[in-house]
Amino acid sequence: MMFVVSAVQLLAAAAAAWLCKQVFAWLYRYYCTQRWLKTTSIPGPPPSNRIIGHVSTVLSDRCPLQLAEWANTYGPIYKLQLLNSACVVVTDPSAAHSVTRWAGSDTYLAKTRELYKALEIGTVPQMPNILTSADNAYWKAVRQATAPCFSISNLKQVFPWVLQLCDKAVAHVNSSSSAAAGGKLAAAAAAAASIDVEDLSKRFTADVIGHMLFAEDLK
Repeated sequence: MMFVVSAVQLLAAAAAAWLCKQVFAWLYRYYCTQRWLKTTSIPGPPPSNRIIGHVSTVLSDRCPLQLAEWANTYGPIYKLQLLNSACVVVTDPSAAHSVTRWAGSDTYLAKTRELYKALEIGTVPQMPNILTSADNAYWKAVRQATAPCFSISNLKQVFPWVLQLCDKAVAHVNSSSSAAAGGKLAAAAAAAASIDVEDLSKRFTADVIGHMLFAEDLK
């Protein structure tokens, strides 16, 4: 009985030590991030929350619009805080080209494996792929194997499906306008009818990806 109690206590102590280590590492990284954000000359918007930074904004539906507004306000390169990490957003094509194009150059920034690894949770089997793998020999082999799928001749095979989706989108817009145009005030109702273009674009994109990658009509 004494051995069981001692083993449980030892396990609890090890768990507590591990937790303290993780908390200390998180706080230290948070401190380094805050120090860098205050001392760097890169501009950026103030965080909505000092602890989580801009996470709530990045996870919101308005994220693309907000990122564009920040680019207009702070310039093509600006900084954000995501939890205890600093993030530099690059919207300038020439700057993005210099840091992502040529591996081995002084300005090249390799892909962050830790950031993309979370995307493997929904894959079966769970393993690195062309999106989540680091820039190494494995990634080059996968890229070389999948490159023919995106050739012009193969992409042309998807065009008929894309045209069908365009026809469906137009039909949806026309049906929504017609439904709103009934009654005595048909002209005014038709003019006031609104279409959720953002939702329509999301569904259009999902259908194209579903057909190209999974050969499935997501409907």
